[in-house]
Amino acid sequence: MLVSIMCLAALSGCKSHKALSFCEGVTQEGKGVKCGSAFTTGDVTAVIEIKDNFEVEKLEVKVFEQKKHKDEIVETITLPVAQDKKSANLNLAFYNEGKFRVEVRGKEGKVIAENSVEITDSY
Repeated sequence: MLVSIMCLAALSGCKSHKALSFCEGVTQEGKGVKCGSAFTTGDVTAVIEIKDNFEVEKLEVKVFEQKKHKDEIVETITLPVAQDKKSANLNLAFYNEGKFRVEVRGKEGKVIAENSVEITDSY
C-alpha cells in the first residue's frame, strides 16, 4: 500500500518530458525559448529531444492539420541529423489558423516524438 501511495505521489508531482516541443526559438545550446502549445501565425521552432541517440542520418517530420473527422497531411520534411545526437530543431511555417499535429519518425520509420500545436491568426 505504501509503495502505491509513493508511486502515485511521484507521478502527480512530475511533468512528463515531451520529446517534441514548440518554441519561439532556441538558445545557442539548442534549448527551446518561450515554448508552449499555442502560437500566432508565422514560424515556430520545433525542438526534438529524445532519450537515446537518433541512430539515423535523417528524420522524417510530418505535419498534419487536425480536422473534425481526420488528420490531413500538410507537409513532410526530411531533417538531416547526426546519428550520435539526441536533439535537433527545425523551423516550421504555420500561416493558416488551426490545430496541427507534428510527428517525427526515426529509425525504421517509428514515431520517436509527437505533439500538437494550435495556431491563431495574428491580425
